[in-house]
Amino acid sequence: GGGKTWFNGKEYDKVFDIEIEEGVPPLKCGYNYGQNPFAVAQDFISDHDLPQDFLTQIAEFIDKNANQQVTLGQAPPPSHGDPLTGGGAGGGFSAPAAPPPAAATATFESEVHMPKRVMVFFEQGGKAEAVERKLGEFNAGMAGSAAQMDEGEAKVFSDAARVVMGGDNLGKPPPAAYDLIAGKLLKWPADKIFPALDLVRLLVLNPYAAKHYSAEGAHDLIPAVCEVLRGKGAEVPMPTWLMSLRIFVNCFRQGAMRARTAHHCSAVLDACKGAGSVRNANVENAYGTLLMDYSVSIREAGLVKVGDAYPAAIAACTSLMSQPLTDPTACYRVACAAGTLVSDCPEGVAMAKEGGMV
Repeated sequence: GGGKTWFNGKEYDKVFDIEIEEGVPPLKCGYNYGQNPFAVAQDFISDHDLPQDFLTQIAEFIDKNANQQVTLGQAPPPSHGDPLTGGGAGGGFSAPAAPPPAAATATFESEVHMPKRVMVFFEQGGKAEAVERKLGEFNAGMAGSAAQMDEGEAKVFSDAARVVMGGDNLGKPPPAAYDLIAGKLLKWPADKIFPALDLVRLLVLNPYAAKHYSAEGAHDLIPAVCEVLRGKGAEVPMPTWLMSLRIFVNCFRQGAMRARTAHHCSAVLDACKGAGSVRNANVENAYGTLLMDYSVSIREAGLVKVGDAYPAAIAACTSLMSQPLTDPTACYRVACAAGTLVSDCPEGVAMAKEGGMV
């Protein structure tokens, strides 16, 4: 009813044709207004066991074409446009012959400013040799400490770095890396931990690692990173702030980690509140991006229905907006976060006014 379309036993506002291979019937992808196109694309890829390389293209296609009238059973008009963007086309998507180069800092960003419905991530690869070298320097200074890596553990770190920092980050990291990170590296001092955090930043983007960290009984990575920051304030050096914030942002990237990241919203924002006073453009950008992604997550969950995460996010946005930010992107993203949280939500507007946001 109401213009919706039934597909696989559910009602959808839109059902898109996703053409994966020429000459093969397209796959169907259901979408409802207000859903995160990235989350829909990730679920679609998982359901059909498709290459992760298609994620960005499918998510962008959904985001750009959700306002077009394309429903199951409709014959699309002849296509003379771009098969990826749908420009001039009827809503079908054709997978590219080869994936385009990865974005420097973000997967994609919607043209809709607020409320935001898509998230942004930090996917730029690292330099494995440089990270290994810096970690090795710090490790040498940990002589006599139980947290010092031995030769075998250093090789595990090296192997993991080369998986997640080299190429497409779709290979399987060495399983021993998870125990090394949990048992030693995340317990290093705040001024020496950032090379390990750079590894973790990319590790959570890896589908195998995300599945590991989402499994029942697995080491909960998010509280462990919060503990690196909590209560330390100025003792936390800029690189550690930067990598920690980017880890939290990237934890939204894989569908397997998304719910866990949303669950820890209040704890994460509490641990990150000191980031607002760090006068560094990259840290501001990462913090603004984290708030924007959390605002999308909170909106997906029903705004005020998500309990203490909602007022925590409004308070964090209010605090960051009061700072003399130097990065224009950070200013934009925290404004988007605030607008996404209060848009069409009278309770949110009242909360924002009470907190001094507006």
